[in-house]
Amino acid sequence: MSCSLRETLVLPARLDAPADWFGALPFSRRIAEIGFGNGEFLFHRSGLEPQVLHLGIEVSLRCIDKAARRVYLAGRRNVRLILGDGRFLLREAFPEAYFEGIFMHFPCPWPKTRHARRRVTTPDFIETLASALAEGGFFELLTDEEAYALAAQKAMGGHPSFRLESFEVDPVRPVRTKYERKWMEMGKPIFRLHVVKTAPARVAKISGGGSGPMHIVLPGARLDAERLRAASSLEGGTDDARWVVCNSYSGVDGSGLVQVVTCDEGFEQRFYIRLVPREDDCLVKVDDASYPFNTPAVHAAIGGLAALLEKRS
Repeated sequence: MSCSLRETLVLPARLDAPADWFGALPFSRRIAEIGFGNGEFLFHRSGLEPQVLHLGIEVSLRCIDKAARRVYLAGRRNVRLILGDGRFLLREAFPEAYFEGIFMHFPCPWPKTRHARRRVTTPDFIETLASALAEGGFFELLTDEEAYALAAQKAMGGHPSFRLESFEVDPVRPVRTKYERKWMEMGKPIFRLHVVKTAPARVAKISGGGSGPMHIVLPGARLDAERLRAASSLEGGTDDARWVVCNSYSGVDGSGLVQVVTCDEGFEQRFYIRLVPREDDCLVKVDDASYPFNTPAVHAAIGGLAALLEKRS
């Protein structure tokens, strides 16, 4: 039976959805691949296990588009593709112990010190993996960087919720990814780490499950050119939830559009907030074309812009 392209995509992921936010899909087993690239491995695995729901999480819309067309043409009903940051989504968008297995193949090793928080070896990400996996579930990492593989082996092998199952060099695999073929042609060794979850784990969410509206109504407030210009220099928040305004624009309808960047514990989002003057009030809301996750920094940015409009001349 074929599936629709709409069924294949879940864009964007929702934090305000029910616990099983895929609804009544008949899958009790779930596998995720973070950063699936062109989707070769995801497509291969979903064909071998039609009874398992395969979730692909990817930050590239181009990769999502390529994989979605492949899945759609093959009529695969057990695949869903999600646009977003896997580090954030595993922690915020799914219930605990949701996945039977999680794959991550050839992630960027982030060699620079200032990017260290993005590595899979960080305590936060390892805790997220432990929370997302069911007991007995597995995590598999493939990389061409030996130092990265050894760091992951040490960090995950020493975690109380994981048991190191295997650490292999140049493993035999039924299907290889584009990057895997590239590195092998260059003569680079491939490292595979496989760990199994053996004990319960829990990680605190920062989004609150998407609670709270992402808009504010300000009775008696007004929007003018001076205040819109002032918005361009706004920033604020805490160490864990920062926000900054990049630009502001005037709309032909008298509204204002403000470009915002937020950062929640290292997770960055770029989106727009619209300022809408009305007869008796002013509405501050996330623009309809933006889909930020509902996080503390997003709420702080909306509140900061609202405070600017509330100021009296």
